[in-house]
Amino acid sequence: MKEHITSDVFGRFNALCEEGRSVCLSILIPTDARAPTPKRDALVFKNALRTAAHRLIVAGLAPREADAFLAPLHELAHSGQLWVERGAGLAVFSSGLPESTVFFHLSFAVPEVVIAGKRFYYKPLLAALHSVPRFFVLAL
Repeated sequence: MKEHITSDVFGRFNALCEEGRSVCLSILIPTDARAPTPKRDALVFKNALRTAAHRLIVAGLAPREADAFLAPLHELAHSGQLWVERGAGLAVFSSGLPESTVFFHLSFAVPEVVIAGKRFYYKPLLAALHSVPRFFVLAL
């Protein structure tokens, strides 16, 4: 499910992890919105899913569990939903269930990061909360 970044989103991320899932997966990748097709971005995401499989196994999941965990993300990638809108970055968070998968198209670039841990890794997204544009009105 695509969402807009707000302060309550980060609380919901942690709530998803506290529902009993032992692993939270965070995938951040830079994307190129100027490219005519998302082929390169799709390839980068596919490679990130391979890395995620390895990281999930290192985090304690069995290979079959890691495959099941990533199944909703593979479905999301193949559905084309990730590439309808594109920005300078993509952030995908999952705790292994289709209803616990959230993604964001970012207006700013992020480093390529794949982390499996007890909490979601969203530090690069915190800037989006504090970068509210300021406008000045000149009254004459």
